[in-house]
Amino acid sequence: MMACVKLSLTLGAIAAAAFMLVSPSAFAADAPSSDIVKTAQISVELRNMRVEKAGEVYRFTHDRAFVETAGVGATLTQGQVCFLSGLCSGKPIEYRLEAKGEYVIRDAVLEPLGDEEQFAFTYQGEDDNGRAVNLFFRITVKGDSYEIVQ
Repeated sequence: MMACVKLSLTLGAIAAAAFMLVSPSAFAADAPSSDIVKTAQISVELRNMRVEKAGEVYRFTHDRAFVETAGVGATLTQGQVCFLSGLCSGKPIEYRLEAKGEYVIRDAVLEPLGDEEQFAFTYQGEDDNGRAVNLFFRITVKGDSYEIVQ
């Protein structure tokens, strides 16, 4: 990895700066590992999606899995969902994710108000190293189809 750093430096300051933005951990190869503090990385997965007709619209029942991938545990303490209309609802939560673990909400339901709806989710908390954790994603539904954007 050090050869890569030296090569980057010979290409000029711009190339070195760009490399640092892409991979700052590459420069820490010579630093003691105790100086490197990781931050939890959390993503969300929708599993076991079941779509059923509910009157004029569809209902989307699923398992919502929060997955930690960096090896640092975290606790999500606040959750909020906003609708396309701008209406939002939030509440305190206690979702604990162990390092490389997951927290699953079983049978979560999305009930759109019309044929098309966008749900914007925001979760906040703190990881085991005391760093803030923020997760934002959108789920867009149209008819009986859905898409998640993280």
